Amino acid sequence: MLAAFARGKAAKVVSGGVARLTSRTPGAVQTAVPVPTALARTTLGERLAERLAERLGAVLAAEREALPLWLPVAFAAGIAAWFVLPRAEQRLAAALLLVALAAAAGLARLRLLAIPLLLMAAGMGTAAWRSASVAHPVLAERTIVGLTGRVESVDLRPDRDQVRLLLAPDAGSGLPPRLRLTLRGGVPAGIAPGARIAVRAALAPPAAAAVPGGYDFARRAWFAGIGATGFALGTP
Repeated sequence: MLAAFARGKAAKVVSGGVARLTSRTPGAVQTAVPVPTALARTTLGERLAERLAERLGAVLAAEREALPLWLPVAFAAGIAAWFVLPRAEQRLAAALLLVALAAAAGLARLRLLAIPLLLMAAGMGTAAWRSASVAHPVLAERTIVGLTGRVESVDLRPDRDQVRLLLAPDAGSGLPPRLRLTLRGGVPAGIAPGARIAVRAALAPPAAAAVPGGYDFARRAWFAGIGATGFALGTP
């Protein structure tokens, strides 16, 4: 019996999480050794991941010629994602996730997928850099002040009988370095770009979007360097 077992070559078969030792020699001793279920699951998961990677690679390879057209779209999508996410920690988490996915795609030899993911992360980084480069003080709350400063631009709005001035308040006023002031009526005498002005005004922080997805003047004002808006109380 032992000699027959020694001459037989055992084969290991894995099925349903159980390893079965069989012999090609009739009458040989057979034993069954259980295989950890986690190992069987891991093997199945690896196979599914490999098949998914192969199919995704085939799709990307078929779209190789159109890839350059999608690169600007990916970059713009990253910029849009930065604006859509309202909080800094959410933006950081999204950017890190994109980088991690790009690294995983690179390790899986899916370079055609890794490049757009990296461009999306780059778009988010570019938007963050631009926002930081124009950082400036913003008025914290509504206030009424007497201000003096220099007129940077004059915007006539005859349909509303208004004039909008972009002003640079004098240093030491405690106000943001640039603000937008609306005057009712026509343009007062002597008001032009470069002129100095002294007026009492009601100021407030730039208004954010009234509803989600609506027009966000606060965002536009931030990138324009405007830290407050308001109305003149009287004639300059």
